[in-house]
Amino acid sequence: FFRCNAFMNYGTINPMANNTWHQKFDSANALLLSIKNAINSSASDVEVASKSMEIRKAFAKFDQELSDLHNALATMGGTAGENARRKGKLSKLQQERALLQESFKARTGITIEKWKNTGKSAKGKGPAEESLETLGMENQQILEHQRNVLDQQDEDADQLYLATQRIKNVGLMIRDELTEQDKLLDTLGAEEDIAIGKLSKEKGRLGKLVELNKNNISFCCVLLLIVGLFVLIFFLLGVL
Repeated sequence: FFRCNAFMNYGTINPMANNTWHQKFDSANALLLSIKNAINSSASDVEVASKSMEIRKAFAKFDQELSDLHNALATMGGTAGENARRKGKLSKLQQERALLQESFKARTGITIEKWKNTGKSAKGKGPAEESLETLGMENQQILEHQRNVLDQQDEDADQLYLATQRIKNVGLMIRDELTEQDKLLDTLGAEEDIAIGKLSKEKGRLGKLVELNKNNISFCCVLLLIVGLFVLIFFLLGVL
């Protein structure tokens, strides 16, 4: 699959002589070219996916070699122009790697981590660590960029704090409103209980009144029947 000198294990060479650095650069460039061919020359996404393990290993190997090249710049001599040309070459490698990373993700759905300098510069002993946003920048420019990013993060944190305070205040207002609603419901419940009690008493009184009226009507009917009976008896006796 990847048949090129890029798979040779050079290890970390630090410091490098100028010729050795360029040899290392050529090795990394050849490895990147083999990755590009493996991704773009395949006819189908399935074929690329079948080679995904080898491609990911090649990315890891390339990342290590790219870190070696970056770290070597901290200890190499040369003029400012030479160092600028070396940085320009590394920037092109990083840009090409980023494009291949996105292409690999589009064809396989597999995400590969962005390149990070795993050598001395990642620990603060070499040049400042670069990202895709800082490609081609000098160390001082990278540090200035990082300070701007930190300032922006502080501003975002302040905005987030203010938003959190606003949400908190709204929550407190909602809590107070709910408390007032609870008190109102309690008052309505108490008044409802009193009204139900009064209705129950009036219902009892009404029941007694109806029962009393029933008894009076029955008494009147009996009395009328008795009077009628006496009248009928006297009438019959008078006839006889």
